[in-house]
Amino acid sequence: MSRWRSLLARLRGVRIDVRQVAIALLAVWFVGLVGAAVQLELWQAQLTRTLLQLEADKEFRARVSQRDQIDPQWYRRKALGLLAALEKVRRDTWWTLSIPGSWNYFDDLEERLAERMEREFADIVLDTLRRELLVRASRLTGAPLTPGGSALREPIECAAPGPSRSSNASGNTADSLPEFAALRDWVTALGELEAAVQSWQALHQDPGTEGIVHLRRLVRYTLDADLPGPLTRSVQLFNAIARGGGTPPSLLVNAMQAASRCTLLQGAAALDARLLAQNELLSLEQALLERSTGLFDTRRQEPFVPGVQRLAAVLALLQRQDALLARGDTGWMREGRLPLVPAQQALLDRAAGMALLGPDVVQQVRTQSDVAFAKFRRQFDALFGKRGEPGLVWDEAKGRYQLSPQRAALRNGLALLLQEPALQLRADGTPAPAPASFEEALAVMDARRRLRRDVLPALPDFARPSVARLIDARLALLAHDAAANAIRAALPQDPRAPFDATAFRAQREKLAQVRGVLLTLGAPDLANRLGTQQGAELGARLARAREELRAMPLFSSRAADFSWWRGEPAPLLRALGVADAAGLQALLTGQYRQLEALSRQAGQFLAAADGALAADPAAQDWERLVREVDRYRAHLPDSSLLAMERYLLAVGPQLQRENCLEQLTAQVPPRHDDEVAQRLVQWHNALVQRCGQLRAEGAAGPGVRQN
Repeated sequence: MSRWRSLLARLRGVRIDVRQVAIALLAVWFVGLVGAAVQLELWQAQLTRTLLQLEADKEFRARVSQRDQIDPQWYRRKALGLLAALEKVRRDTWWTLSIPGSWNYFDDLEERLAERMEREFADIVLDTLRRELLVRASRLTGAPLTPGGSALREPIECAAPGPSRSSNASGNTADSLPEFAALRDWVTALGELEAAVQSWQALHQDPGTEGIVHLRRLVRYTLDADLPGPLTRSVQLFNAIARGGGTPPSLLVNAMQAASRCTLLQGAAALDARLLAQNELLSLEQALLERSTGLFDTRRQEPFVPGVQRLAAVLALLQRQDALLARGDTGWMREGRLPLVPAQQALLDRAAGMALLGPDVVQQVRTQSDVAFAKFRRQFDALFGKRGEPGLVWDEAKGRYQLSPQRAALRNGLALLLQEPALQLRADGTPAPAPASFEEALAVMDARRRLRRDVLPALPDFARPSVARLIDARLALLAHDAAANAIRAALPQDPRAPFDATAFRAQREKLAQVRGVLLTLGAPDLANRLGTQQGAELGARLARAREELRAMPLFSSRAADFSWWRGEPAPLLRALGVADAAGLQALLTGQYRQLEALSRQAGQFLAAADGALAADPAAQDWERLVREVDRYRAHLPDSSLLAMERYLLAVGPQLQRENCLEQLTAQVPPRHDDEVAQRLVQWHNALVQRCGQLRAEGAAGPGVRQN
């Protein structure tokens, strides 16, 4: 009892001041109001900016959609901005205790704001993420999108994976081909798409605590961005919209599955085509068959240049084939079913475990490969096992195919053959020119003996006869060209240069030896052509001397026609390009010297000529001209050059229309068979004809005037 009494006594001693309590409550409420005002100001500013931006974006979409499609980049930027804004507009509710009017019972602002955010989230964020998933699926599979990009176009079309940058090599197995690298990189990229699609599906269901992880993964893959903040509000909106209906995610997944499986089949078919249908070993064999068909046929003679080019191409193909076989990994070509290399098997196992692919499509890939391999085996047997000795043989010790002994002998023999300088071509595909030497022409027999001793035995039996004929044909052409060049070298290029006729005639003995070599090499046509080579070269130089003769004023075409003459004095001097008698005399002196040099050279050529050239009309013309120059040098009265000189000096300066008929009648030129006399007669006849025309025109003039 005493305890209770003491307690009551102490309570009676405490005096509670009601005014102080009221003042304290008012102070707390005031502080709450101040804090609420500050929080409200910040929240209102953020909310106002967000709502204004949402309204502006809505108006922009409505305005642009009437004219054109909005740039996807705009949607990406707005989706990222909205995701970030959702987390910023969230407010803490502690400060609403100070303002009863802001309680949810009295004000539904938060509910209305949530509905607006949900609508914009569905229109921008969800639709952008879905479209980005479709865009990436379209890029990976080659499946086109519908207009507007809202779905993959039906029926599903696809393409094989594009080339990979990680491998450009080629080999005998699937994993060494660029198509395999492309398929491997594609499966890796498809795995990233599949992870994003799985996150999309999870967010449409109840993601639980992993919702934020799924959303971050989805945004990182589709929008290439890492979102800050907790993202709780965004996940809630995502899940709320999914529960409210809309397009089920299964439609998106089914379309992506169809496109992905189609692309896997296309990529596997491209790999099979490269490994089997376009197999490098088969391609080389096919090219070798095309290049060598008829090449070693002894019934026809291959021209040298295309023959050597074909032999070089066959050698290059054999060397490439041997290098390809040396890599090994050709045992699978003998199997009944295409075996998978470990990397290929691992790739198919991974594809079988992916939701977008699965085991069924992997089984289709295997069936597709089996059909392609069966066709490959038929082609392989047709090319390598059905034409006499097989081109390839299996080496048990090395566990790989290698060239057959006959084909290896062909490769080695052709390598030796094409090292021979006489059989090599220059960079432009033409043979090197032959030297100008009879010794070089005769030396081809040494090269022939060496090739028959060292090269032909290295070749297989079927190739020796045709290669021997090609060697003989090339050596024969070399011998012919070397001898022909030697003949040309013995002749001066300038017709007026000194010529050693004795040395030229001495070549005929060596020429006969070379012709014997050509007959031994089986080239009678070349031997006959070489027999006429000396006469042909002399004839060519006589023709060049005649061109120089035609260029001399005394033999120019201007003096052969005087239709241009109108009766003025000295037409002959004008035709010869001189002004007076002194100039004419100087011209005649120079022309004689030039004609004497040409006739001297021509006489040397004629002295070295054989009977065939001597019977040529052009050579006979030169013989007559040489004799005429000799007569002129001896001042014989029957010299045509003397007659031309007297004619020009007598007629040239005085001739004009008034006396032309008298002058020409008094100077009748002699008629000899040399070219000088013929040219003088041509002048005279042309002048007489033109003089008669001028006289006739003068006689008709007065009568015309009388009329």
